[in-house]
Amino acid sequence: MSSYTFAASASHDVKLGIYASSITYKEPGVMTEKGLMTGLKGQLSLRNNERAILLDLMYSEGDVDYDGSGKMNNVPDRILEVRGMLGRDLYLQSGYRVTPYIGLGYRNLNDNSKDMITTTNYIGYEREQVYWYSPIGIEILNGVLSGNWRLGARLEYDYFIAGRNHTYLSSIPGNNDLHFKQNSGSGYRMSVDFTRALSNITAVTIQPFYKHWDVKQSNTGISGGEVYVEPDNNSTEWGVGLLLSF
Repeated sequence: MSSYTFAASASHDVKLGIYASSITYKEPGVMTEKGLMTGLKGQLSLRNNERAILLDLMYSEGDVDYDGSGKMNNVPDRILEVRGMLGRDLYLQSGYRVTPYIGLGYRNLNDNSKDMITTTNYIGYEREQVYWYSPIGIEILNGVLSGNWRLGARLEYDYFIAGRNHTYLSSIPGNNDLHFKQNSGSGYRMSVDFTRALSNITAVTIQPFYKHWDVKQSNTGISGGEVYVEPDNNSTEWGVGLLLSF
C-alpha cells in the first residue's frame, strides 16, 4: 500500500471517453421501450482552496424496441445531458476526499419513430423529452493507492425542477403538435470509478454507473379531436464507461 497526496493548490482534471449502456423506458400499463446506447462522455473538475467546480457532458445514440400499441423495432434514440455543480472538498485523515455538491442539469431525450408503423398499424412519431433538474450529491475519492489503482464514487439525488414533452403529431395527417408540461418527478444515480495511473499526468478509469428517473403525469392536450396526456413514466439505465484522464 502506498499513500496518495491530494494537491492543496489549484488543480484540474479532465476525463474523456466512451460508454455503453442498456436503457429501459416504461409508461406502466401503456408501453415499454428497451435498447442499447453508445456514446461519448466528458468530465471536468476544477479545484482551488477546497472549492470544486464539476462539469459533465454526455451524448449517446442507439436503437430501442417499442412494445405498446403493437411492436416496433429499432426506433432511433439519442440523449444529451449537460451538468454543472459546485462543491466543497473535505479531506479526511483516513485518506479520503469527500465533496458534497449541488448544481443544475439539463437532459434531452429524442425518440423518433416518424414514418415507422407498429405491427398493429399504428403510425409512429417524433417525441422529445426535456428535463431541468438540480443534482444534489456527494463525490468520494480514496487517496490511498494499491497497485496503482484508486477508488472513487458518486452518489446523487436529482431534484426535478421542470419538464417538457414535445410530441410532434403533425407528421400524421389531421393532427397537430402537442407540448406537455411535467412538474413533478425525481431521479437518482450512482457511479464507481476504478482509476489506474498510466504516468504522472495520465490515468485510465473504468466507470460502471446506474441512473433512474421517475416522472409524474403531465397536463393534457388535444390533437385530431382526441385528448392526449404524457402518463407517469420511469426510465432506468445501466452502463459502463472507459475514460482517459489528464
